[in-house]
Amino acid sequence: LVAEKISETDYSAYSSKELLTDFVKLQNAYADASTALSIPLCAGDAVEQLIKEYLAIHSKHAQEDFIALTCAEKENDGNIEQREALKLSLKKENGGDISKQAISHARKFGWINTRGFLGNPWTAQDVLTRIGEIDASKAKAQLQNLGEHPKLVKKETTKALAELNADKNFVELVEATKELVYLRTMRMDENVKNGFLARPLFSAIAKRLELTMPDLFCLTASEIINGLSGGKIDERAISERKKAFGFIKHNEEIRVLSGKTLDGYKKKFVEQEDVGGVTQIRGTCAFKGKVAGIARILFSKKEASKVNPGDILVASMTVPDFVQAMQNAAAFVTDEGGILCHAAIISREMKKPCVIGTKIATKALHDGDLIQVDADKGIVTILKRA
Repeated sequence: LVAEKISETDYSAYSSKELLTDFVKLQNAYADASTALSIPLCAGDAVEQLIKEYLAIHSKHAQEDFIALTCAEKENDGNIEQREALKLSLKKENGGDISKQAISHARKFGWINTRGFLGNPWTAQDVLTRIGEIDASKAKAQLQNLGEHPKLVKKETTKALAELNADKNFVELVEATKELVYLRTMRMDENVKNGFLARPLFSAIAKRLELTMPDLFCLTASEIINGLSGGKIDERAISERKKAFGFIKHNEEIRVLSGKTLDGYKKKFVEQEDVGGVTQIRGTCAFKGKVAGIARILFSKKEASKVNPGDILVASMTVPDFVQAMQNAAAFVTDEGGILCHAAIISREMKKPCVIGTKIATKALHDGDLIQVDADKGIVTILKRA
């Protein structure tokens, strides 16, 4: 509600004090929401362990049952947008005029492209370009699959619970887990949406502090408050943080590290793994399957377009911005993540091999390497270097 009100506010005549008041309101709203939306992260590992322990005792097909019982049945905003885009593609293919619907689509879903506060929302032309990139010959089948997916998941879940003769407590645990899986993606979507709605305030603050928007987002909340209160902005810190930054918590104090200070902490506390000569890496299976393809390393959404059909998407972790690339990819490999992380969730929805938690995939693999993903065993093998 705070972000929605901000989106409708004209800040051109606001004083620094008034900007500060609205910024603090937004900060407090984010803090309250973050507490609630952190529950899926905090509870994820616990429910995962509980389900695995139960299946280890009661299931003959633990991996398959785990996948069925931890797949969300609710649609997230990305799925809904994809479905609507496919409908527009089919209408265009049949000779229909989608220009007005493209405008509505951009208004409804344009915020999806603004992750990290800095992306530009989709315009109607962006939507038309996106529709043009969809393979219309496959759109009908993709739309049907999206529509049937929730029903299929529910059917597989019901079957697995019946075969397990699951008691009431386990059924409730599965229901809670599915909700947590949905909330993990939903919380990211809500953060992005609210960040987009709050842009008028961020823009006004940046202008008042004589900063660009990217520079503004290199500051902490307390530093922004200090600036609006008349304090000096540390431009050197901004410059350093644009290159790299980190956080450290000591007692109750959280510090932002950058520049030489960050380098010193990394040398002292961050283990540097030697990946020279590595030909095979191991992780955890998120969805079974075995496939070979060209590795494409992604560090940001700007690189997502380089993933071609049949490539293997490799990333530190995946985010909703990567979904289009994930649709092209034959498999996913990540450095981080548990079995309820974004990559694991999407791999089960798309039924594509996925190995998570390798720790070194983005360091050991190079763009263009021919690799084999054996998700059944959680092994990624380098077949040929680029």
